[in-house]
Amino acid sequence: MENPYPKSLTLPALSTLELENLTFYGGDNGCAEPFSAFSKLKSLLISECFVKDAGTFCISSASLVNFTMHIESDNDEYYKIVLCTPSLCTFVFRGYSYQDISWSNISSLEHVHIDVELFPNSCRPPFFLIKWLSEFANIKSLTVTAATLQALSLIPGVLESKITSLGKLKILKVEIEEIRYAFRMLLCDEKLLNIKSKKEASRIEKAFESGLEPSPLVPDGVVDFLLQNSPSAEVDFVDCRKKKPLRRRHL
Repeated sequence: MENPYPKSLTLPALSTLELENLTFYGGDNGCAEPFSAFSKLKSLLISECFVKDAGTFCISSASLVNFTMHIESDNDEYYKIVLCTPSLCTFVFRGYSYQDISWSNISSLEHVHIDVELFPNSCRPPFFLIKWLSEFANIKSLTVTAATLQALSLIPGVLESKITSLGKLKILKVEIEEIRYAFRMLLCDEKLLNIKSKKEASRIEKAFESGLEPSPLVPDGVVDFLLQNSPSAEVDFVDCRKKKPLRRRHL
């Protein structure tokens, strides 16, 4: 059962908004733009919300500072997400990304947290991660999960590629969490043998069959890839399974 978001909702004094399990519908122009009337909105969280009858979902707000998006389930509706948020300082994404996200102005963005999952039937490398990273020219801190780095490592030739972003990074935080079952199966999928070597795929599969995590949880070389334009940035590894942080200076 769908829970439609009200087509006419004006709350000019609202500064914080959290929405869950709602469906946004597009207008006559094929665009859903539900927050443009909230002139004082500072913090927005969207969890398990979807868009129908629209090709574009526009988060348009001159005042928005913090934006968090959670997508934990599949959806057949494809649409483009556009962030028109010149004051945005913090962006958090968790879940499955099957939509195209673009930014029209994120010059104020300083802090990014990415925790992505890939669908178990996915056979395309997650090129969207490279596209996202290329947008983050001015951020000072980046937090990623081990699963995100595993996904990044599935992109052919990623460790040899060059990026022009992340040049102002001061700290990179890597959260070590248990890899979900569906993603485990994807990492062992034969379709990915042309991306990871047979030796690497076999090692991961044997680790999972033994009830273990692949070692290392953080793929070799991926952290260095992220820091190629900020070699002096500090790196924090946080084992979220034990809630015990480990801090080191990246050399």
